[in-house]
This record gives sequence, C-alpha cells and structure tokens, in this order.
Amino acid sequence: MIRKILFILFALIALNSQINAQGIEFFFSTLPNKYLVQLDQTKRQVLLNKFRNQKDSTILNNYMGESKLLICDEENEYIRMQTSSQGNWAAKKFTLPDGEPLFALCNWVCAPACDGDLSFFKGNNITPVKSNNFVPLLQFKDFFIADSLLAYDINPDKVEDCFDMIFVHYEPQQNSDTLLVIIDNETYMGEKDFTKWRRRMKGNKLPLIWKGNEFAIGEAFFDEK
Repeated sequence: MIRKILFILFALIALNSQINAQGIEFFFSTLPNKYLVQLDQTKRQVLLNKFRNQKDSTILNNYMGESKLLICDEENEYIRMQTSSQGNWAAKKFTLPDGEPLFALCNWVCAPACDGDLSFFKGNNITPVKSNNFVPLLQFKDFFIADSLLAYDINPDKVEDCFDMIFVHYEPQQNSDTLLVIIDNETYMGEKDFTKWRRRMKGNKLPLIWKGNEFAIGEAFFDEK
C-alpha cells in the first residue's frame, strides 16, 4: 500500500515537473539567443531570479543598455519585458489539442510609433512554426467600416494605399487567450490628422482569439478614453 502511495506521489511530482518544463519560464529561459539578442540565456536566468526574489528586475543587456522584466505570470503563462528604452518583448503560452505547448512571441519597437512582429514556437524543442498555420489572413480593411469608406469613394480593398506608412504590432494579453493586433498610425500621423480616419474605423485594436488549434479574428475596437 505504501509503495503504491509513493509511486502515485512520484508520478504526480514528475507530471508537475513536466508541466512546468513546458511553461512560460521554460520558454523565456531556453529560447535561442538569436530570438532575444539583447539577453543571452544566462542573463535571462539572472533576471528571473531577481524577479522571483522581488529584487530590482533590471539587468545590463548585451548592448550595454538596460532591460527590465515587468511581468512573469506563471498562472496565466504570460511574460513581458522592456528590452530597451524603445523595445518591448512579450510571450504567452497556448495549448494545442494534443496538449503540446504553442508559444506566441511578440516584439515591438516604439519610436514613437510602434511597429513589430509575431512569431510562434512549438513544443519542448521550441521549434519555429509559420504564423499562417494558426493566424488567418489579416487585412487592413478589417479595422475599417466598409460603408464609411465607400461613402468617401475609398475602395476598402485598397485602403492601405491611402497611408504613407502603416505601423502594426502585436501584444499577447495576460488575462485572456487573446492576441491584439494594434495599429499605431495615430502616433505616427498625429491625433489631429488621424481623426478623419478614426471616424471610418471600427477600432485600432483587433483581437485574435485562441480557439484551441487556431486563432479567430474578432471585432476591432477602440479603448475607451
């Protein structure tokens, strides 16, 4: 009986270790250096230790600037840091139907408009996978009210041609299985010039909602001011 209890106990410990090994801290610690060039794996581990010990979670990065770990939320499998005065980095774990982890990595730079990209990594080997395996085709017109554009003789399929430059970045959400796609042209153009476009938009943030094996496009929205 005692042997059986010990066997179950060890099995639970092993299972818990396996789950933790696939978590967001594991991803942050073992992600190859080329995907986070500011901090090598050793410095990342130091940063995690500082954060756990409630010390100042700032470290001198590989470019002699400061990087700061802002959030490390194991419960929600979410991590976010400031890699430099203008650089941002965030990641979140999602789970595939077979239980395998899928990590979404977002990094963006704001100077002052924010622009960035989205990458995915799968499994304990942190294997890069193509974004289009999980994210449907996004179009700039998804942020706009089609009838409003047509009223001004603007073709919704060509709305991006009206902009000198388009700034888009992605941010995983800490408390939901959602990625936000964010247009930051207001910062680039200035609030006054952006106002005329705002009236024709559904929003400047578009949620991508995790459905277990892929993301679905939600409805664009503006944050309430």
